[in-house]
Amino acid sequence: MFKLESPDHKVKAKTLCLSEMLFHDALREAPQSMERFHVRNDRGEDFDIIYWDNEDDLEDLSGIPKYVKPPYMIKYLRYDETDTRTLYL
Repeated sequence: MFKLESPDHKVKAKTLCLSEMLFHDALREAPQSMERFHVRNDRGEDFDIIYWDNEDDLEDLSGIPKYVKPPYMIKYLRYDETDTRTLYL
């Protein structure tokens, strides 16, 4: 999953160009969880995207039964915006 944030120029990160392939381009970098990318936007304000492993976004692990062992959510290192059955918004 990617989170969008205001640009943090204090953090050294790879710069990507805003395009329809932005998330594909970022995933090709094989990002690690919490990895930041700067995004250059020629038509507006620049921003950052941060890759999070889906499991890093779980808020309350107490609701997960004890017999369920991690990983709780699989990593999605491919992005297919045309496969609406697998989109989670």
